Amino acid sequence: MSRLRKVFSEQRDGESLDEFSPRCVAPTTGEMNKLNREVDEFVRFLEQRFSTPPHSVSKVIKAGSLGKGTAVRASADIDLVMYLNNVSDIYTLKRLREPVLDSLQEAIKSYTLWQGRIIFDRRTQFSVQYILDGNEVDILPAFAMDHTNDTRNRDLMYQHMRDVGQKESMGFIASQFSASLSPLQVTFVKHKDESVKKVIRLLKKWKKERKVKNLPSYVLELLTIYAAKQAGREISTDDLFVKVLGMLRDIRSQTGMWFGDNYTIVAAKPGDKFVHTAPYLLDVANGYNDILYRVDKEKVSQSASDLLKQLQG
Repeated sequence: MSRLRKVFSEQRDGESLDEFSPRCVAPTTGEMNKLNREVDEFVRFLEQRFSTPPHSVSKVIKAGSLGKGTAVRASADIDLVMYLNNVSDIYTLKRLREPVLDSLQEAIKSYTLWQGRIIFDRRTQFSVQYILDGNEVDILPAFAMDHTNDTRNRDLMYQHMRDVGQKESMGFIASQFSASLSPLQVTFVKHKDESVKKVIRLLKKWKKERKVKNLPSYVLELLTIYAAKQAGREISTDDLFVKVLGMLRDIRSQTGMWFGDNYTIVAAKPGDKFVHTAPYLLDVANGYNDILYRVDKEKVSQSASDLLKQLQG
């Protein structure tokens, strides 16, 4: 296709998205090194502070755009997932979340070296959120069923999810297991080609600049990967960017979308309570979780349509 019209105000005349991205969108090496040093320091604090009972942790992993390699310049979202020792089922984690989050807030209040740099943002039932030097940090308690083997842990976790599904709703499994499955999400996105990550960052910048609300970054990540896979060939940055915008414009008429990297989808039986209604885009780590479910599809479609009309002139 011919070169696109300007998408972003900072683009120079005649500058392609390929050229614009490293100049204005992708984080610089210096920025990433500084951010990783800061986050590593904070992770060490958490691991030391929670090294003893009652709420000791086995490890803290970096998820979010920092862990996946999809951060946008000066705007990384950082998920720190704390794996608790002696917790091997979702009901124990659910019971412990509130006291663990209480302990987290108290510990961070006492972390005098970071006063003024880390600011409390809000708390949810699953996490406590802070702003660290302008970047969003979510800290989420989680559990592993096997701390020594990732593949075995995944398979045991999925069996536990199926067992829990005998008495719980799809929404329960979709939300309650999300943090614990983060490593599968990180691995899936982190190892994708830089050409795909470049488009993900551009879409995140578009979302932020155009104030497209109720559109999680994780949706943009998976949708871009799905679109690149659908293309079945090497595709330019401009073409992939437009392809994903087209999918967002037509989001209400999309069929079901999912990846077979971690689990398989089986045909629903009559009366099965675990049935997704199209359009849906399933979490690569959690087949119960449709990440399009809460997206404001009408507004997202309109925002994507507006940009496509602008590009077509």
